Amino acid sequence: GTALIEPDDIIGDSFEVRVCPLALATVTAIFDHDPAVISVVEEAQFRARRVCVHHCANSAEITMRVALTSDSGLELDLAYGNAYALLEALGVDAESVGEIALSQLRERIADPATSRRAMRFGVEQYLPRLKRLADSADGTDDARLAWA
Repeated sequence: GTALIEPDDIIGDSFEVRVCPLALATVTAIFDHDPAVISVVEEAQFRARRVCVHHCANSAEITMRVALTSDSGLELDLAYGNAYALLEALGVDAESVGEIALSQLRERIADPATSRRAMRFGVEQYLPRLKRLADSADGTDDARLAWA
């Protein structure tokens, strides 16, 4: 009953998966307890990170590494173009480094104009995740979202 892949993510040749809620042996059994897989999954669980899986269509190889995303998914790791488009959709100056108060971010996410701009820029799929990120800081009045 635990979602191990974001519901809006498309499984293609590369995806991230949660491994922390599962026993190490359960995850690695899929790969016949390969020592390299054990090493990656163990490090991901220790760091509370997801695992990034990549399938190379040309060689049919499957590689995996510790992802930059936290296991709880309370981070966004976007390509520059998507990050700048999301900032523009939020009505924030598209600077490479910045911050915004969470109260202000929540207002902008709730604004229907933000959804329309996000759709126009093709980044609407990130708004629910961004809302969840903002909601995770409840009880902190001076919390801010920072990007770099």
